[in-house]
Amino acid sequence: MGASEVKSGDIGDDELESNMDKEIILKDNAKYGEFDQLFSKFDSNTDGSLDEVETIAAIKHYSYVRPEFKNELNDLLNEMESGKTINKQDFRDMMSVYTGAVDFEENIIDVFKTFDKNLTGKLDTPQICHVFGKIGLNLNEEQGQKLLVEADKDFDKNIDFYEFIKIIISK
Repeated sequence: MGASEVKSGDIGDDELESNMDKEIILKDNAKYGEFDQLFSKFDSNTDGSLDEVETIAAIKHYSYVRPEFKNELNDLLNEMESGKTINKQDFRDMMSVYTGAVDFEENIIDVFKTFDKNLTGKLDTPQICHVFGKIGLNLNEEQGQKLLVEADKDFDKNIDFYEFIKIIISK
């Protein structure tokens, strides 16, 4: 078999690149999803940027929703330049710096690994209930099963890391 041939079951270059692209998108969504939703919510004229009034409203809303960042976000408000508009990427970067979300991806990986006790790379219903219980969202077995069914895109009756990220983003 030549070097350019791909055996059945091997991942081709196109598929590998596609999987890497998907992984990058998932990581960006995990890291920035909350900020992107906030940006979209307050970009009232849908011009792709937040003016000063929209930015202030978004930051105040976020500090209300996430009071653990209130001091940092007040500092951000004090340091903002007057009259400046902010695009989505700048908003992501700014919010990441002030809320510590730059480490979000690593924290998600650590959380997943902590609850993947049998090291399968997957969480079952009891593990899912345990994870959400630890972050203050107590789920009974039925609720955990429902969440698993909704998130289980490959129908293996478990949640892998990427399915887990999608749950975290949506909750």
